[in-house]
Amino acid sequence: MRTRTMVSVGAAAVGLVATALAAAPVASAAPAASTATQCETNFVCLYYHSSDYATSHGGNYGAVMETAANISDFKDWYFYKSAYGSDGAGLSVKNNAAYVTNWHPTKTYRVYYNSGYSCVYACQDIHGATSADLNSQLKNNDASGKFL
Repeated sequence: MRTRTMVSVGAAAVGLVATALAAAPVASAAPAASTATQCETNFVCLYYHSSDYATSHGGNYGAVMETAANISDFKDWYFYKSAYGSDGAGLSVKNNAAYVTNWHPTKTYRVYYNSGYSCVYACQDIHGATSADLNSQLKNNDASGKFL
């Protein structure tokens, strides 16, 4: 009798766990981004540190976020360790970028102060095959970006 009770209780527990797992919300995946440690052709890279910082700290631009996508809100995009350092790795790109390098040979990449590509307050163009520190309005105040 004791064995039959334990088997029944065990089966009920397995059933409850299966039901709970089936009802659990599915986690959404983070947006796809490259995991390259250096920027690649046709991509744009946003770095955690500015060129001024990197110059005085042995080339440490910090962590990077590389993308070839237009991003209307950087909040779910994260920096990861780059060939130029790991400072900022794991942080959201939103309001944390200081330097941008655009490895697309012809397209301009625009960084916006506001989400949704709004240039009402501030935005900055990084022309193809160039790099720049974000200006004082955008440094650590970046919210979205897209290729023009």
